[in-house]
Amino acid sequence: MGLIAIASLLLALTNGALIDEIAAADRRADAAVAAIRTSEELKTKQAEWRAEWIKGIGGLPDAKAPLNAKGGPVVTCDGFTLQNVLFESLPGVYVVGHLFLPDVAKFRPPYPCVMMPMGHSDDGILNLRYATHAAMAARAGMAVFSWDPIG
Repeated sequence: MGLIAIASLLLALTNGALIDEIAAADRRADAAVAAIRTSEELKTKQAEWRAEWIKGIGGLPDAKAPLNAKGGPVVTCDGFTLQNVLFESLPGVYVVGHLFLPDVAKFRPPYPCVMMPMGHSDDGILNLRYATHAAMAARAGMAVFSWDPIG
């Protein structure tokens, strides 16, 4: 898509009916939440939202598959250890990540875990800001697993 096409699309989004449609959907969602009065209504609504979300992602796998997890070398850092991890979330779908674990001399397992998906960065799990946050959490006694998204 060329620059002129992108500019035209942005103009259409900011001046067009799409923004109005999104705002109306947002108001409907807010009204649906505000209408919930009982825990049973909440449970029913949560089940509906979950079903809609699962349908939106194309469903969930029918059966669990072995993870075939592999750990790389462990690097000892100041206050934590870092290990590269590779596993299959589904057969043939590989997940690459980093596991930050607190120093066992300072903190005893089991650890609370922070799941840290990578998103808005070209360098993913290698992004210094994300790695710094994960290291800080590990130094505070939490395990952190960060992974690269598909793509």
